[in-house]
Amino acid sequence: MHASKYWVLAAALLAAGCIPTETAPVRTVDAEDQPLYDDDDDDREVTVDGIADFESALIELQGEAPDPEDPEDPEDPADDDDDPVEEEDPEDPEDPEEPTDDDDEPAEEEDPDGLPEESEEDPDDPAEEEEPPPEEEPPPEATCTDDLHEDNDIADDAGYLLEGYYGAMNGCNDDWYAYDLLAGDLITAELSGAPGEGDLDLHLYDGLGNLIVSSTGGADESFEHIATSNGTYLIHVQFVSDAGPELGVPYTISLGWEENDCGTDGFEPNDSDLAPWPVPPGVMTLNVCPSGDDYFAVWLEVGETLTAEITFDLAEADLDLTVFETGGIWADTSSTGTDIETVSVTAVNAGYHNVWIELAADYGSELGSGYELELDAW
Repeated sequence: MHASKYWVLAAALLAAGCIPTETAPVRTVDAEDQPLYDDDDDDREVTVDGIADFESALIELQGEAPDPEDPEDPEDPADDDDDPVEEEDPEDPEDPEEPTDDDDEPAEEEDPDGLPEESEEDPDDPAEEEEPPPEEEPPPEATCTDDLHEDNDIADDAGYLLEGYYGAMNGCNDDWYAYDLLAGDLITAELSGAPGEGDLDLHLYDGLGNLIVSSTGGADESFEHIATSNGTYLIHVQFVSDAGPELGVPYTISLGWEENDCGTDGFEPNDSDLAPWPVPPGVMTLNVCPSGDDYFAVWLEVGETLTAEITFDLAEADLDLTVFETGGIWADTSSTGTDIETVSVTAVNAGYHNVWIELAADYGSELGSGYELELDAW
């Protein structure tokens, strides 16, 4: 019988006055009297001596008597002391008192709930999977610092330059520049690249996109050219390769310009058919320059014939001759490729007839070409 049951029995005996207390005297009975406790299932009799022995056994078993004010009163129905105690089997091999072969090994702690203790890291738990290290962001791409003349990467975006020196230029790609020239003007360009930074080439194009001159293959490039016609010329700094630690190829460029030194005659300016120089028939020694052809005007009456003839040095230049009727109507042209050109025209209407001397090609070392013009009218 569990100890708590003894306490219940003892409380019942006390209530019945079977166990003496300070206020209740001990009841005595003779051996012949009726027994105090009778149990059909148990033929044992309860006597005063037996109760005393029983009380002593209870005190020895439980210690001091329970305090009725103690919150851990054994009569509390919530107390689980009434649960039967599982007796240990002396032959159980798991008896903690029996020595085993594993005494030298430390005992494995068990979870208080009776479950095996789980490791701190569960390999099957997705929440505890090791997170991959964050991907390193790629370093920012290096950029090439443009100079102040950008955006001039294509011919259509070429920026104008004047004569002079330009420093702190940077070739991140191709650079294009524009320069206006008159026929006979001399243009020079000198480009200096930074040593070890890369390779740039230098080119010159006319206004129609035709390549005129190039300078390639070195760290420094240069050219000079005499313009054969008026117009806008394009200077192309071509990016070839980059070899330095910084992106781009630093360079400087110098542009020089000399006005054509073609000798003019006393009839200038007469470079346009809109403003020809009026002259009478006769012979004149003249000079035509690359900067502009020569135009003269001769008055003719109806039916009057004009003969115009030019002579020149074919080794220096090739000249062509054309005559227009009144009102700018083309009449005739002489272009034989020889050193003499002749045209004859009979006037249909009275008025000025224009004579055009064209410098078709300049071969000599000096600009332009001298020639002799003879005009006859009858």
